[in-house]
Amino acid sequence: MQDADDEMVLETALNGTADAIVTHNVRDFLPAASRFNLRVVTPATAVEEIIK
Repeated sequence: MQDADDEMVLETALNGTADAIVTHNVRDFLPAASRFNLRVVTPATAVEEIIK
């Protein structure tokens, strides 16, 4: 990942066994998160999934 702050977010999600990372920065997170089978979704997508 290009941004060290993004690495911290990814590491926290993995250590916390998160189901997904919710961010507007999908482009930067997707390649790294997909290596760990971690979904990356936009806030709008997360809200849509919650209200279903």
